[in-house]
Amino acid sequence: MGTIRKINFNDLDEINKLEKSIFLNFWSLEIIKSQIKHPESINLLLAKEMQILGYLFTRKYIDFVEIERIGVLSNKRRNYVGEKLIKKLEVIVALEGIKKITLEVREDNHSAISLYKKLGFNKDSIRKDYYQDKENAILMSKILD
Repeated sequence: MGTIRKINFNDLDEINKLEKSIFLNFWSLEIIKSQIKHPESINLLLAKEMQILGYLFTRKYIDFVEIERIGVLSNKRRNYVGEKLIKKLEVIVALEGIKKITLEVREDNHSAISLYKKLGFNKDSIRKDYYQDKENAILMSKILD
């Protein structure tokens, strides 16, 4: 299904294009650059034959990691790309002694919520009117064994 590796600056242009094609509220090139160079980030991508199929941006805090962004090509959704990226993240953070992963997801993003529940994430709370369009955000977390 491809190879998972850390994102580097050579991936910047392709990630930027993917970001714009996947999200209406896409991150700017400057935000992506900042994320890649941040010392407390863990940024992964899954590529097959030199094509990026999906990527994951996270930030490490003292005792948890927050998933800040997951982007998957629309024609590769439901092909385990996001699942594989999250499982790889779990291995990396567990080796660093981190026991918790958190994220927020749009309340209407039912496929993502289903994936997170399948992977063992629990709903913690709701942030009302969180997004610009007043959509609620669901806060979820997973405690690693």
